[in-house]
Amino acid sequence: MIAFDEAVARTARELPAWHAEYVAYRARLRYWIDLGALSDPSGQVVWDMGCGAVAFSLAFLAEGAKAVLGSDTVVDRSRIPAALFETEGLRIVQGDTAALAASAWTDTEGPTLLFMHLVSEHVADLPALLRSVRSNCRSGTRLFVHHDNYYQPVGHHDHGFLSHRPASNSIESNATRCWESVARCEASAAHREILRRDRGFQWGEASEATRDPANCDACNYRIRAEPWAHLTAADRFTRVFPEPFFTAALNKITPFQLRQHLIEAGFDIRSDLRDLLTNRVPAALEGKFTDADLRTMTVTLVAESR
Repeated sequence: MIAFDEAVARTARELPAWHAEYVAYRARLRYWIDLGALSDPSGQVVWDMGCGAVAFSLAFLAEGAKAVLGSDTVVDRSRIPAALFETEGLRIVQGDTAALAASAWTDTEGPTLLFMHLVSEHVADLPALLRSVRSNCRSGTRLFVHHDNYYQPVGHHDHGFLSHRPASNSIESNATRCWESVARCEASAAHREILRRDRGFQWGEASEATRDPANCDACNYRIRAEPWAHLTAADRFTRVFPEPFFTAALNKITPFQLRQHLIEAGFDIRSDLRDLLTNRVPAALEGKFTDADLRTMTVTLVAESR
């Protein structure tokens, strides 16, 4: 095993891009701690559920956690610095989260802090997962959930088209407005090539085939270029979003349902924070969803097991 300081030094030397992400994630943890949304990790046993590249897991150690388990359904070792697999106090495992809840801590005292960052929206049966986690943790265990709301402008995760602009705290389009150009489809050719290359799981041949310079309003590129396209085009969803990702990767629960699933699983809500975007809700969605739900980018819930 290697010490924490040595692991951090190795990541800085060998994988500077990953190390920069770790620094940003530690700053984010510090923000939540100072805000009072996240309890002080000092001395705690943390379970980082859906740990991804394990940056948050290492950040918890940096903030004084006694031990950290980072778990994910798939652990991609190519994205994780090798030093982390040898870091004292850090354990990285692969497996189904519900199953791990019953077995991952058999050789320790059990977690005191459960951490879910942008994971809950990807769990197909979230109520079942929360029940499993609750049934295998002690009373008084804290659960931190940072949830990406499906009903926000890019809640469907079509990030090749839409992204967050921090300066205005809004979701804005990345698309080339080819429908306003005399060149039509040719104007957006470069962006579509980027989509096919980098986000083929979201922009494939089925969407590319909908291009029609004589009828831009029927083109998937034109429709998906606008915030909330997954809701305004809900009645033709499988045509506008034919890629399997959009029907298999997200559970589409509302902020209310997230709260209620936690309560029904045996957790008490201690705090509920929402990041409200400045986007103006389109008229087509008024009355169909609440304004608060439509403009809530993320929901940050802190709960405690009863």
